[in-house]
Amino acid sequence: MPLACIAVAVALTVLVNDALTGKPFFNRTGWVLLFARMAEGGFVQRVLDENCSAERESDWSKLCPYRAEIPENAEQWLWKKGTPFWRIGDWEGTRYASRRIVLIAIAEYPLEAAEFALRGFAEQLVKVELGEGTESQEWFLRWTVRAAFPEELQPWRQALQQQGKLIPIAQTVNYVHLPIVVMAIALTLFGIFSPRLPRSLRAACLTMIIAFVANAFVCGALSGPHDRYAVRLVWAMLGTGVPVAFFLIRPRRT
Repeated sequence: MPLACIAVAVALTVLVNDALTGKPFFNRTGWVLLFARMAEGGFVQRVLDENCSAERESDWSKLCPYRAEIPENAEQWLWKKGTPFWRIGDWEGTRYASRRIVLIAIAEYPLEAAEFALRGFAEQLVKVELGEGTESQEWFLRWTVRAAFPEELQPWRQALQQQGKLIPIAQTVNYVHLPIVVMAIALTLFGIFSPRLPRSLRAACLTMIIAFVANAFVCGALSGPHDRYAVRLVWAMLGTGVPVAFFLIRPRRT
């Protein structure tokens, strides 16, 4: 069942991309995202420093002239206006250069890269708090809103989010959210191994845990650990945790 779900998800992604763009593909931004992630670990900067000598700076990679401007922060690189990422072609224009540098970094620093990825994976497993993304988004969205919706710029800047007033609300809600999430995860894990539960529920628990762990690896290891990556999925754990609790508290039939 888990493998079937994965196969269907991959197929639907390809079909939707084909319907929207006329080209069937699963993902075209992966190398760019991985480049930004590896820049956080300093791998990109090391590769560029070793290969971008003064005599061949413009020939080896289009990123060479900008190697001093690549931040160790993926979100700053990808979303902040004015970074070299946007100046040299954004997602399409940096894809092949990103791919080349990522592959070199993995080949030259395989153990360090693996350790860095595993640390991100481990951090992602415990990042389930609400609130990330409720802080002001002006640092990277203001120029987009101004260009596309100039008449909405002032009302948008006056919104609760841009004033930072949503953060305390999210922090308060976490006092309720976190205990529920931890209990749901624990019950789902227990449900995988409990012989008292129906086979279908045990299979659902296994599927949910596989999805949770896979999400943590793909996001935490390859993109960077953030609470938002788990929060969008972890609520579904209630769909297995609550039934497991129901079966555990109901009296056994004699």
